[in-house]
Amino acid sequence: FGPHRDDVTFLLNERDVRTYGSLGQQRSVTLSLKIAELKLVREAIGEEPVVVMDDIFAELDRFRVARLLERVLPERQAIIATTEPERLSPEAVEAAQRFAVRAGETTKL
Repeated sequence: FGPHRDDVTFLLNERDVRTYGSLGQQRSVTLSLKIAELKLVREAIGEEPVVVMDDIFAELDRFRVARLLERVLPERQAIIATTEPERLSPEAVEAAQRFAVRAGETTKL
């Protein structure tokens, strides 16, 4: 009982993404839902939520990463945890405050 029990199917080219989509396509659908959720939260609370993204580069090619960051970063504050900072655009790196965590110690870069 409840919305968590609903079955939702997402189609890409009239095929179920869960069955026929690549991991990147499945991840893109999930991230698209999250972007829509950000808009709903903004409307509900009247301000931009802070976005936390952990390991967003898994299963995403450079094009999808760039599109995701174009949609999320310019509008709101985001915390991105990654082991692949080179996959961020130079513009995103330039605008960011960067920190490294090694052996439990946090250092500003």
